[in-house]
Amino acid sequence: MKHKYLIHRLFGTAVGLFAVVAFLLFVNLGSAAELSYVSDQITDPLINQATNHTIQFVTPTGVDAASDTITLTFDTFSLGSVGVGDMDMTHGTSTGTEHSETLAASAAAGVWGVGISGQVITFTAPTDAAAGEIVGSSTVRILIGTNASGGVNQITNPGTSGSYTVTVGGTFGDAGSLGVAIVDNNQVSVTASYPPEPTITPPSGGGSGGQDTTPPTIFNVQASTTSFTTAVITWQTDESANSGVDYGHSATYASGTVSDSSLVTSHTINLTGLIPCKAYTFRVRSSDAIGNPASSGGHTFTMPCDTVAPTITNVRAENITDTSAILMWDTNEPATSRTHYGTSTTYGQTGTAIGYVTTHAIPVAGLSPGTLYHFRVMSVDSYGNGATSTNDTFTTLSDTTPPTNVTLTATGGDAVVD
Repeated sequence: MKHKYLIHRLFGTAVGLFAVVAFLLFVNLGSAAELSYVSDQITDPLINQATNHTIQFVTPTGVDAASDTITLTFDTFSLGSVGVGDMDMTHGTSTGTEHSETLAASAAAGVWGVGISGQVITFTAPTDAAAGEIVGSSTVRILIGTNASGGVNQITNPGTSGSYTVTVGGTFGDAGSLGVAIVDNNQVSVTASYPPEPTITPPSGGGSGGQDTTPPTIFNVQASTTSFTTAVITWQTDESANSGVDYGHSATYASGTVSDSSLVTSHTINLTGLIPCKAYTFRVRSSDAIGNPASSGGHTFTMPCDTVAPTITNVRAENITDTSAILMWDTNEPATSRTHYGTSTTYGQTGTAIGYVTTHAIPVAGLSPGTLYHFRVMSVDSYGNGATSTNDTFTTLSDTTPPTNVTLTATGGDAVVD
């Protein structure tokens, strides 16, 4: 059976994101298993335009050996300078269970190799791949372009409008192909054959298909700690949507929610005020422009432990008099204040101040005039990491103040001495 689909594109002074989703076409698969679903979303279908590709397919067979390869063949598209750094690959059996693969120019243990020749990209399974490397019935998602983490280069569309084939194959055992529509004006007819005819969900906002009721697909959820008290949560969606993260020390997510109303496909939420050494559970949420909500399953991460002592700098004695001084220093993080001081390196006297501060000052009094004093300072952060300075010295001023209110009394019999 043949069907025609009319793809409309309105051009203006600003061109918005345009995604073309092409569904599975029949090919002669021979002994290979037929992919149960395959699509390619592109961000711009205009001829000669550089565009991002999001290729997704469901593999009945999966990947089970180091000899398995997955190939993507782009009919008439130009791969140009696209390299392994412009690609991401994830797979999973459901939203929230996706696993992100490490990609490199050559396969290695735990690393997929990526080779590019002409219009073919070949993904080679890790050298230690075994049964379940990619589980059967998994959804495999491959991002190519600036939609990939660190991606810079994009694939260039053909120079003539029409329907162009993208084929998924390789030695892993499954195969399929799809047609991608490339346009040069406001509308173009694309003809495709389907055996059997699939059920097609109308694109968001389609006039004849009614309102979009399909929530975004969340994938590639990741958490990275950026300090002892901060972390960044990232994920991607297959359509523009807002961002939200619920987090806490358990699945009740009691610590709170951080959200961003911007509609994006690459999501980033920063978490602050976290506790070192503590484990956190989180989930991500995204709703599209229509309001269709999606959320991931629970994910966990553990904050690094703060085992680094404060750095003590700028140790000094100020406001020195004949009987007092103020001992001062700085630390690079909030910490306590304590000093030992005395007339020798055995010290003998102690001064403290309350609170966790970065600028420290302890007044000491009752000192002897004109005397050399030794002192050292100590600070401990809120995680029990302590630091002590080396020995420093200061000398009190000499007593040069004459006595005051001196009273002379003369008594009978006293003699006057010249």
